[in-house]
Amino acid sequence: MYKRQYNNVILITGSGRNSGKTTIACHIIKQLSEKSEVIGLKISPHFHLVGKGQELIVKNQKYSIYREHGLGTRKDSSRMLFAGAKTVYFIQCTDENLEFAKNDLIKILVGNMPVVCESGSFSKVFTPGYQILVIGDNPDKTKKSFLRNLKTSDLKIMSNDFSQDWFRYKVGFTLNKGFKFDTNVTTK
Repeated sequence: MYKRQYNNVILITGSGRNSGKTTIACHIIKQLSEKSEVIGLKISPHFHLVGKGQELIVKNQKYSIYREHGLGTRKDSSRMLFAGAKTVYFIQCTDENLEFAKNDLIKILVGNMPVVCESGSFSKVFTPGYQILVIGDNPDKTKKSFLRNLKTSDLKIMSNDFSQDWFRYKVGFTLNKGFKFDTNVTTK
């Protein structure tokens, strides 16, 4: 199966829930938003109640797409918006149904802006420009998406290598060259 490549997408995947994916995504959004507008994208197979701050864009039997407007909630999409993303989309879709959401996703991905995407299944349908895998303390080594992302990630980060306040990687983006991810620079 051919997977279309999106060089403007940096994908953050993880070894499971609470591994630090959103923390990494927010650090990257904060850095990128200092120089350009950024789109945040959260794709979750877990269906949550949506709040007042989420605008329904698409809903069908296979998936739902919301645009995040709420600041200051504990939702991952709200945290991305607070970190500096110009626009944040939240997609509720099982891994099996992501293929059905492909055409609506393309509308979000096409453009000149960097897209910071948090998803375990994105790489099943698309090829990102850069992929980070956050590995928590107890990775689920039976999970298909983890094993796939373990093979395809450009950078693997152990969750104990960072904290809410400290992130030791410097990220840049240019349309022609894609993402530059410098792991030798320390930022605080």
